[in-house]
Amino acid sequence: MATPINRQTEMTLVQAVTDALRTKLTDDETTLVLGEDVGKNGGVFRATDGLQEEFGEDRIIDTPLSEAGIVGTSIGLAVNGFKPIVEIQFLGFIYPAYEQIMTHVSRVFLESMRSYRAFKEPVPSESYTIKIGKAKYVTEGQDVTLIAWGAMVQVAQKAATEAATRGISCEVIDLRTLYPLDRSTIAASVQKTGRAVIIHEAQATGGLGNDLIALINDTSFLYLRAPIARVTGFDVPVPLFALEDHYIPTPTRVLEAIQRTVDF
Repeated sequence: MATPINRQTEMTLVQAVTDALRTKLTDDETTLVLGEDVGKNGGVFRATDGLQEEFGEDRIIDTPLSEAGIVGTSIGLAVNGFKPIVEIQFLGFIYPAYEQIMTHVSRVFLESMRSYRAFKEPVPSESYTIKIGKAKYVTEGQDVTLIAWGAMVQVAQKAATEAATRGISCEVIDLRTLYPLDRSTIAASVQKTGRAVIIHEAQATGGLGNDLIALINDTSFLYLRAPIARVTGFDVPVPLFALEDHYIPTPTRVLEAIQRTVDF
């Protein structure tokens, strides 16, 4: 981790993404941004807004409508010393580039569109780095560990706030990265609280929650005071946007899991 920074600015997630891109583009001239409409229009979600005017068309590049071409071109740039940042914008468009990603690219970061402008958090004004594979203690607690990532961190926090009114102290952990996974932080928290609730948007069957349960059983089984609870999407096809709120975990569902775990 870089030296602690005192100066901070309140930003939404999408503002922080733009700021991170601007910082990297300023610090390293080999960094490029490629994608559909990322230049003149600033991207569908305006994550690259203003960057082409600032850094030029040679570094903020509007590409043809070809995800496989964008990713393939970026791989070629990378092996020749550049640091291309590919903006796909919608996850549903990633599949044409699947072969390029799985065969040649080691990792793709996903941001939750629901979280882009949902809240603000302090962001250091100067350049800084966060260690990959290190989870974050969002709030510390004594009774239950809530494990989440992405958009579900806010859901977990809201449930933890409501649980506090019932006298239940929740420790909220944001995994931040799933691979590598911060095994030590998960184990330490569960061993302290003796209870765990895992929250994720994916279906229960085949979801990462199952691997987290196995990890907790491997490292912390004798510390558990109650069975590990999961709050997940349902084992059905993900619905269209109009029904999305009925599918994804809510603070109410998380709170019910917390209460069941404490009452066991």
